[in-house]
Amino acid sequence: MLAKGVRPDQRDWSEWLPCITFCYNAAEHSATKFSPFFVFTGRSPIWTIDLMIPRKDNASRSVPEYVSEVTQKLEKVSDLVRENL
Repeated sequence: MLAKGVRPDQRDWSEWLPCITFCYNAAEHSATKFSPFFVFTGRSPIWTIDLMIPRKDNASRSVPEYVSEVTQKLEKVSDLVRENL
């Protein structure tokens, strides 16, 4: 399948906006050293290829353990973003 591009008259730019926004939010920013997606969620975004590769995470953890892990990660990221800014 060939990749579709923006039409020459550029009247379909709004169709590309969700993809562009996702890529922008998934990219590391020079000011924070993290992607906006990671800063707000504490994890990297899931790309299409990620759905094809088997996961290696620890699925046996409980909900409270998971919440605690994410909370700690977000606190650390918040501190690092402040340092980088």
